[in-house]
Amino acid sequence: EESTARITPVLEAAMAEGGPPLHLLRRVLVRTLEYVELDEDFRAITELVTFQTEAVPELAEGMQRKIAANRQLMDFVAQTIQQGLDSGEVRAGVDPHSAAITLLAVLNGAIMLWLLDQDLVSLKRQASAIVDNCLDGLAAP
Repeated sequence: EESTARITPVLEAAMAEGGPPLHLLRRVLVRTLEYVELDEDFRAITELVTFQTEAVPELAEGMQRKIAANRQLMDFVAQTIQQGLDSGEVRAGVDPHSAAITLLAVLNGAIMLWLLDQDLVSLKRQASAIVDNCLDGLAAP
């Protein structure tokens, strides 16, 4: 696949720099995210593969509703995290917007994994653990 061929050298270079596991993982993940935005062809291929939906006028209204709902959920999550910061429940230094993106990305990723392979992931059985793993990282000591 062309998208894999495009990003492989970037990931190999990040891995070759070595370092402690979490630093290495962070570097690989950050460079992956950056690459999606920087390489327009890679982004176009990723969008096509991910959505595989033709942009037609009949779908535009539904897509706008989905975008609006997603933004509302993002706002709710970020505001709730801010409330946790204010009350001391969330550890100091957490950026509410970035944390909200992280939480929604994990949720969307788990859903996508489930849609692709229901034998790999059980949302019903693993939902609490998936969410707890994310929220534990936000919790104050």
